[in-house]
Amino acid sequence: MMRKVCSVLVTLSMMMALLVSCGGGTGDTSSNTASGNTNNTDMFSETIRDLDGKTIKLASFWADWTGGESASVEQQECAKALEAIQKDYNCKIELITLTDTYTQDINTAIASGTIYANILEMQSEHLTLASGGNLMNVKEIKNLEIQKNKWDTDAAQATSIGDKQYGVGFLMPQQQSTNRNVLVFNKELVNQYSLGNFYEMVQKGEWTFDKFTSVCQDVVTKSNGAVQGMIDQYGQGNHFIFANATSPLALKDNKYQFNGMDEKVLRALQFLQDYNKKGLYDIKDYVGKDYGLTESNVFMSRKTLFFNTDYWTVPQIFASGMPDDYGVLPFPKGPDAEDYTTIVTNSRYFSFIKGDPDIEDAATIMVAIANRCHLTNEEWIQKQAETALRDDESIEMLELILNSPSANTSANSPLGLDYIVATNDVIYDMSKTPKQAMEGIAEACQAKVDEYYGQK
Repeated sequence: MMRKVCSVLVTLSMMMALLVSCGGGTGDTSSNTASGNTNNTDMFSETIRDLDGKTIKLASFWADWTGGESASVEQQECAKALEAIQKDYNCKIELITLTDTYTQDINTAIASGTIYANILEMQSEHLTLASGGNLMNVKEIKNLEIQKNKWDTDAAQATSIGDKQYGVGFLMPQQQSTNRNVLVFNKELVNQYSLGNFYEMVQKGEWTFDKFTSVCQDVVTKSNGAVQGMIDQYGQGNHFIFANATSPLALKDNKYQFNGMDEKVLRALQFLQDYNKKGLYDIKDYVGKDYGLTESNVFMSRKTLFFNTDYWTVPQIFASGMPDDYGVLPFPKGPDAEDYTTIVTNSRYFSFIKGDPDIEDAATIMVAIANRCHLTNEEWIQKQAETALRDDESIEMLELILNSPSANTSANSPLGLDYIVATNDVIYDMSKTPKQAMEGIAEACQAKVDEYYGQK
């Protein structure tokens, strides 16, 4: 069956390429085409032009573009793509490594009248630059062709303030999909303790908070406490808020507002508190701590049924080191949610500095990078089927996760420490009710949100 799925995916990719080569593609075409590259409906159109040796500076936290010895095959391919782009466009792409002081560095450069970099690859938290008026609204950059909807929708959501958008993203090996949250479960424990068919629960729409609690209770009871439901080393309890079709920060009347008093938020927090009270969520022993036992090690040691993680850990950790069979699931849906929600964390996007005289040239190179480093969903899933996933059902789950409504945890960033402390009081310390905790921080959180987004 696994071979069948992979074969279908390969066939789809080949058919798409064939259509394009025969003139069947629907994307824009030009008289000049990229060397060794084809366009399809999931890719970007290029109009190659001579940039007369101009240097385009690409600043990034990550060394994914250098193609070094430790780089994956896909990353090496992207590095080769940069080399080809420089040749085709007669330009130089200079790579700059960002540091933790990047915000200050960029602001200092802008104040001195210089452009730090033409393209910035950063995480969602960089919106502080946008609120300070230093990033370009990408909807105003002609060459990006935002209106053609080929850029990643998560990027649009996570980098928007009101009707302005400050970043773009696209599907690539080291990019968006790897940052989607999944629940990994131990199949051997499921069989050993007769916990049911999780895949079937998902397909029937029965994978809910209540069902999640039930199976965690089962494994704790049947194992006499030897196996936990789930642990939390990194304080990821807030994922349940997003999974209940809400967020602690909401855009209302074109203004960002603290949303902690929303009934959906309160119900999610109450669920987490109740779950912890049952002893199913091993938090106090792990959150914020490291006893030499990371969550992945605890999971692979059969001490917990579930591991809540970003997908990138699946191919990098489990594929080579997990002795037991495992499967992948979406996060359960809350009582107020109609669909499963994909939680996106630490997403990476590309932005442009406002006032850059070379912004249209930078956008041209950005499109070329997106075009040549782009993967279709089918191509990416095929890679996971070959290298990371161990059953056909997990492939189906991954497809579901990719196609589910998403929520970006960067929404929490403007709320600051007050929000973290308050949720700790509810989820971890259980010293306050959700309503008490949220009421206590409402004014302070709104002030931080107003400051973050420059709202009055």
